[in-house]
This record gives sequence, structure tokens and C-alpha cells, in this order.
Amino acid sequence: MCHNTLQEDKALREKKSSTSKFAGVVDSLKQLARANGPGKKLPTLRELVKQLGVSQTTIIRAVEVLEHEGILNRRHGSGIYVSDGPSQTKLLVLCEAVMMIDLSPFWGVLLEEVLAGLVDAKIPFELRYTSPDVLVDSADTLSVQLGEDLKARIARQEFASAMVIGVHEEVVQFLDDSGVRVVAFAAPGHYIVQVTPTEVINLGLTALMERNCRCVSIHGVDYSASLDFAAALLDMKGGRLAPSSQLRAPRIGRRPYEFRPDRIAEGYDGALRLFARDRSEWPDGVLSVIEGYTVGFLHGMLKLGIQPGVDIVVATHSNCDTSPLMGFEDKVIRISYEIPRISGPLVQGALCLMKGVKLEGGGWETGIEVEASDRLSLVQFVKPKLLPVA
Repeated sequence: MCHNTLQEDKALREKKSSTSKFAGVVDSLKQLARANGPGKKLPTLRELVKQLGVSQTTIIRAVEVLEHEGILNRRHGSGIYVSDGPSQTKLLVLCEAVMMIDLSPFWGVLLEEVLAGLVDAKIPFELRYTSPDVLVDSADTLSVQLGEDLKARIARQEFASAMVIGVHEEVVQFLDDSGVRVVAFAAPGHYIVQVTPTEVINLGLTALMERNCRCVSIHGVDYSASLDFAAALLDMKGGRLAPSSQLRAPRIGRRPYEFRPDRIAEGYDGALRLFARDRSEWPDGVLSVIEGYTVGFLHGMLKLGIQPGVDIVVATHSNCDTSPLMGFEDKVIRISYEIPRISGPLVQGALCLMKGVKLEGGGWETGIEVEASDRLSLVQFVKPKLLPVA
């Protein structure tokens, strides 16, 4: 290798090292700004030089960058201050747009309940939707989902806290990195409202067993542990899990919510496959934890002349008052999560975050502290209920 090439490589390495060090200074100043809070004065330039171990010129350049982002401001003769921010009292409400066109209107009704609760609680908020990152050929999926403008506003700490419904993990990580506390449903967060699918299985199987079903086929669960739980529960009650029980197809990536417009077709095909077996191999009860799948499954049964609720007892998850299963109320056992029991804790969590109050008890019906991770410092579990057969 020639001498000039070696010099160029050395210069490139030095430039990369310098850039990395400067980025570290910018991040350190951001963290210092978050720790001090809006309107607070930072240490002097001399103190920052000593604290961060870099030159005064580097500190000034980093402060200029953060001034441009609206995080810091310099006051002549006074010092460096954390910006008050244009809307530090505002809550950011983030939802994934794809969810609003799902088969069930559950998500739209949930969002409507949440927004009404925020209005009643007098919490100022801004509603934004994340763009789906599906089939997007981009290395920066975060910019695709949030858009450059919203991404920049979050980085400038324009929002006091956030409520997220069904958004990608990467978005929540960015909020966390920007110092924004998050209350979440169907997504990661500092405080999470989380449904309990195990209770759906428990309620569904118990109700089926009460209707003398001894061999039950389960469809739509995500984890083999769920099938193991179901098998153990049935065995304890004197029943058994049908061989036709099946897991859903594995999820792709880290998406907390998976939009599946083909669920009805899957359910329809599932019924045709299940009942193509010899009648002696049929289960006498079916539990589906996805209502879209159930819609197709029921229509597949009707196509074959098999009457739900008469020939085969069917239980399904069915979101309260928003079910696409209308017309089957007297034919299936429905298990529901009531929307107010989800929206209520979300609004309460947002209110606590806006007031800077730690969520401990305070009306949350059930809380589990997870000490190992600040990301999951409190989980509110919402249990489903069994709806009466019409």
C-alpha cells in the first residue's frame, strides 16, 4: 500500500473518530437537558469542558446544534438554558393507521373512547398516525413511519409524554431515547395496558366444557405455550385437546400488531379442512381467539351444512359491541374485552405522566411491578368477560 493511501486511511479514521466523539457530546448535552428540565440553566462552558473532557470549541458547536433543534438556548451574559419548548404540556397520541381499517371496528371505537376520555380529563393532545412500514424499501423505517417533521418535533422534546396504540417497537424506542415517557396498548411502553389472552382460553374452554364438550380444537393462538396451557386445563377438567388445534403463522419482524386481511379466508379454509376429516375425528367444540378467523370458520361450517351451536359448539374472542359476528349471537359463545376497561387505564396513565406522578396503584385494578426494566415498570392487565348468549 502506498504512503498516500496510508495517510488517507489515517485521516478517514481520525475523521470518523472525531465525528463519533462530537455525536457523543451532543447526546450527553441532550441527556443533561432532560435531567435538568425546561427552563433550567446548564453548567458553565468551563464546567462542561471539564465534565465532558472535550474542548470549549466542541461544546459550543454541540450547543449550536441543539439550539437549532430547539432543545437549548444561549442567553448573552447569562449562560446556557434548556428551552421551555413550544408545547411541553401536550400529549402525543400515536396510532398505526392500518389498524383503523381492520375487519373489526374495535380499534376505531377504542381510539374514540380514548380521545373522549382525554377531553374529559382536560389533557391537551395531538393525534397523529404512524405510516405502515410494510413493503417500504427504506433503511430509515423510522422516518417512513413518523415522517421527518414529527420525528424532528419529538427529538426537540415538544411533547411532555405520549400514548401509543399498536405502533412499532422502533417508534417507542425513539420516543424513549428522546426523553418522552409512554403509556401503551398493543405496543411497548413505560406503562402498558395489556390484555390477557390466557384468560380468553380459560373462559372459552370452561364455557365449552360446561356445554359437555370434551374434545376441543383451538385456533389462532400465537405460542405453543398457549396450547400447552389449554391441553393441561382440558386434561384437568376431563377433556382433551384435538389434534386439529393449530398455531398462527409466525409473525414477521417486531410488529406488535399484525394486519391480516386474509383472516376470513383462513377461517373458511380452516373449517373446510377440519370437517373434511372422518366425522369420528371431529371435535365437539372449537375455540377461536381471532374474531376474523371465526367469521370465515362459521361461514365454512354453514357451507358444509354444519350448524354452529347445534352440531358443533363454537367459542370465540369477540370485542364488545364492535363484533363482525352480528347475527351469530345465539350460535356462538363470545368472550370480550370491554373497551372502557382498556381506554380508562390508558387515559389515567396519560394523566399521571402529564402530572409527573408515578403509576403505583391509584385506581389501577391490577398492577405488576417489573423491577428489571424501566421500560415495563408497571403493567395493567385487563381481563375479558364472557358475554351471555342471546
